[in-house]
Amino acid sequence: MKLFDNVEKLKADGSNWDVWKQQVMMILQHQNLLQIAEGTMPKLTPAAPPSSRKAPSGSATLPPSNVAEIELWDKSNLEANIQIYMTLEYEVTSLMADQELASELWSTIHMCFDSQGLPAVATVAWKLWHYQILPD
Repeated sequence: MKLFDNVEKLKADGSNWDVWKQQVMMILQHQNLLQIAEGTMPKLTPAAPPSSRKAPSGSATLPPSNVAEIELWDKSNLEANIQIYMTLEYEVTSLMADQELASELWSTIHMCFDSQGLPAVATVAWKLWHYQILPD
């Protein structure tokens, strides 16, 4: 069983925001992904390889010295995105579909739902209207 199987999907009206947020935060923390989602472990940039290394045969350039760390971060970012996206209703997912970094997704969700009550509903309604009615 996946951890998110028992999490009620985040509703577009935000009515279950507080419970959803706590459940997803616990899942992300359990999976060691909360730092990725919160942006406290930012995307890594390739580090220059030491000048003493030689390029692999058939390659003109050396791979970055932190390639393993970059691959681990990319895998963790993907897993955080999966954990979050699997707990969103379709309407909410549609609003967030352009977010590649888990930290951007997490931040966007918070911007939409952290403000309690009518402002949050108005924000989601406005985004849904623009997403479904207006052409790009």
